[in-house]
Amino acid sequence: MPAQQGTAPLTGPIPKRSTFYLITAATGLNAVVTLGLRAVLIELLKAEGLSPSQALAFGSVLGIIQVSARAIDFMCGVAGGMPPRPAWLRPQY
Repeated sequence: MPAQQGTAPLTGPIPKRSTFYLITAATGLNAVVTLGLRAVLIELLKAEGLSPSQALAFGSVLGIIQVSARAIDFMCGVAGGMPPRPAWLRPQY
């Protein structure tokens, strides 16, 4: 297929899959860090001077916030290929 008028043909080496490997590595590292943070969050909060009951409360709130954010995203999110909103959340005209 000839190049269109006013454009230069593509020359040079074809890019390798380095972007795929970079995204894969970043996703894997994110999972490891997130998992590790959840495992030691209460101990880190205790080391910062919070009492054990306060550290447990803050650790528990993190889970509640994550579940709430997912619920809000499920109910209200339509962009990015999300499923449509339930009928009771759609505007009534």
